[in-house]
Amino acid sequence: MEHQEEFDHIFREYYAQLFVFARRFIDDIDDPKSRTILKHTVTMLNELNLDTIVEGVENEKQKNFLLECGCTRAQGYFYYKPMPVQKFEELLDAGK
Repeated sequence: MEHQEEFDHIFREYYAQLFVFARRFIDDIDDPKSRTILKHTVTMLNELNLDTIVEGVENEKQKNFLLECGCTRAQGYFYYKPMPVQKFEELLDAGK
């Protein structure tokens, strides 16, 4: 089986719509190898029309790098810290 056929088989067999990157993928974005791996992986997933989200965003530098890579979904302390459900509902009601 050719590599392309194997790759196609993976996505047909194990259909995925969303890929979640754990925090460790952005912990070391100052390392050129880490930046390259994340950037090209996000680019590939975008070209395949698959959604991505990165967990553990803690600062503006990480957020900006992800936006440069084309990743528009992220979560982490940079945005909000964990909170009780009631406070989260109030946040949603306030439109923030």
